[in-house]
Amino acid sequence: MTWRSDLKVAFCGWVTAVFLLVAGTLGPGAAGAQATPDIGAPPDIKDSLRRADDALRAGRFDGAIEILARLRNRRPDDPEILYRLGRALAFAGRYDESLAVLDRAAILRPNDMDIRLAIAQTDFWGGRIEAAERSLAPVLAAAPDNPDALMLKGRLLFARQIPAAAETLFLRVLALRPGDRDAMIALADVLMAQGKARPARDLYREALAADASDRALRGRLSEAEKAASSWEADLSGGYSGFARRDAAEWHEEHVALSYRLEQGLRLGGRLENYSRFRRDDQTFKITGAHGVSPAFGYGFFAGATPDADFRPRFTAGVDSSARLLQRSAFGLPALVGLAEGVFDHYASGDVRTLRIGLEQNLSDRLSLTAMTIQVLGQDDRWRDGWLVRARAAVAEGVAATIGGSVAPETENSTTSNNRSIFAGISWDIDPRTTVRLDILREDRERSYIRNAITLGLRRRF
Repeated sequence: MTWRSDLKVAFCGWVTAVFLLVAGTLGPGAAGAQATPDIGAPPDIKDSLRRADDALRAGRFDGAIEILARLRNRRPDDPEILYRLGRALAFAGRYDESLAVLDRAAILRPNDMDIRLAIAQTDFWGGRIEAAERSLAPVLAAAPDNPDALMLKGRLLFARQIPAAAETLFLRVLALRPGDRDAMIALADVLMAQGKARPARDLYREALAADASDRALRGRLSEAEKAASSWEADLSGGYSGFARRDAAEWHEEHVALSYRLEQGLRLGGRLENYSRFRRDDQTFKITGAHGVSPAFGYGFFAGATPDADFRPRFTAGVDSSARLLQRSAFGLPALVGLAEGVFDHYASGDVRTLRIGLEQNLSDRLSLTAMTIQVLGQDDRWRDGWLVRARAAVAEGVAATIGGSVAPETENSTTSNNRSIFAGISWDIDPRTTVRLDILREDRERSYIRNAITLGLRRRF
């Protein structure tokens, strides 16, 4: 089981900058696009500043940069022009250039807290958490109730994996600016990270009411609706066909039911029926999953198969996910470490499986996973293999997965190498109902080639 963060802390970078700009949450001095202050400039310069503001509001960052760069050539030591150019460069994701310009503006106007705040925001978007904290400190010292500074401090605490403290700051912002949409979304994010799905769901709904076209927010609300459901039922059935065998001889059905306790803990039970070549096994399992923090979660299971013919008599396993880097190499979003261990006891001996891997989020819609697989069979020999997988959100509520593996697997108490390719698609019909389709082609060493299709339904209530 893989733990994600549709809810993960992904505020650094270009997308967040755009969102904050559109939401109008950079404050009177930082937003700048609301009104052009009188800086004692000739009318043509004021007109150029207004056009730059219009370009920023429309997301035309390169156009705004071009206008402001021409103004800087005319007035190289004007701190207002430098400030606006620095922000435009930050919105365009050109953080180093932005900081160079903003640092110059701060030298020319050392007591301007709007410039200091813009530097802190740019550091944050660029993933420089410590630098952002240093830049923000004098802003909060000068204006401890500045809502924009408090927002950034809350985001920094969330990035530091201190969601409870971030929650307190976002509540302060809402007290200072009731109904602030960005603060509601940020508060909902930290509540979700603490397993408080129901109040988070209500905040997402309120924020979405102000802008129903916000696709990313609809996705967050969908995840909150899922997490807020107390009960979850899952049904699936799979059927396999072979080149030289009757397809009806291999099928399996699974039924699961789980209940969500407080603080991200879910416990459940599972019944699995396996029919293979006129032999049947039924496995009973208990399962659990716990999101401990925004950066760490784990799951576990234990099960038994009475009078097992080909399934393990007893099986148990644990898995975990841990965010290793808030931003990985090349400025990509979070890098997550994955680990999974399984123990299977067969009539003929024990099998131990260890999987370790990494999941790299390329964006909030695409992730890649690579894992190494080690198996210790009944013959006390280690065998190794690998798995790669890509998952993408291809449309609202629709996700697709594709991957392959070359890895040892145990079947009928025998461990051998398998080559597999697989793909799947899931569709959230509504926040409470998900359907999925999975296909698999498996080539078992010195044995069969199997093609399988599985249909599943998950219902939350």
